[in-house]
Formats: sequence, C-alpha cells, structure tokens
Amino acid sequence: MPPNSTVMQLFEAQHGDFERMYALGVEQRRHLAAGDVEALETCFAQVHGLMDRIRLRQERLADADATDPAVRQWRDRLRALVSGVQELRVANQRAAQGLLERARGELRGLGTRRRAARGYRTAPPGGARLYDGTR
Repeated sequence: MPPNSTVMQLFEAQHGDFERMYALGVEQRRHLAAGDVEALETCFAQVHGLMDRIRLRQERLADADATDPAVRQWRDRLRALVSGVQELRVANQRAAQGLLERARGELRGLGTRRRAARGYRTAPPGGARLYDGTR
C-alpha cells in the first residue's frame, strides 16, 4: 500500500474528478435543453476520460486501509458525491430519451407531410383530392 499521504492525495484527486464529472453533468443538462448535440458529445467524451482516470486511480486505492478513519471519511465523501453524479446521470438520460422521442415524432410528421404533398402533386388538374396519409 502507498504511504498515507499518497493515499490522501489519490482520494483528493478522485474527489476533484467526481466534482468535475458532476459539473459536466449539469453542463450536459443545459445542452440537452438547448438541443446542442455537438456540445453534448464533447461533454460525453470528457466524462468518459474522467471515468478512465477514476478507474485507474481506484485500482491504486483498493489496498487503502479501511480501518483508518481518514480513509473511511474520504470514502464516505466520495460515496455521497458519486450518488449525486448518478442521480444527475439518470435525470440526463431521461431528458435525452425525451429529446429522442420528440425528434422521432417530428420525423414521422415530416414523412406524413411528404406523402401528402406527393399525393396532391399527382392530382390531375380539375380533379381535387384529399389525401390524409391513411389510404
């Protein structure tokens, strides 16, 4: 196991990365509300980079002495922060699913309007037709 000061530095780095991940989650929520897909993808890539760093650091922290009060305190702080990140992730996922459903609905509407326009375009002059997309 690394020396105690090294372990504390690792926990501080973990905490900083989780805080940054939370901030990126809030930023993702703003991009979802605005429908800014490019910025959303950028945030997503940044979150994945943080996840990789956290995972690698976590392997080094696996041997930390669980009976040490400072280690327990850091783990409790991280647990609370991870819980907040998870809640935000779930909320963002719901918002993204809603955005996807709205986009699908708009695409279905475009298809219906396109078929209706084609139906009117092929009508012979003087022979008006109604086309509602159901026949």
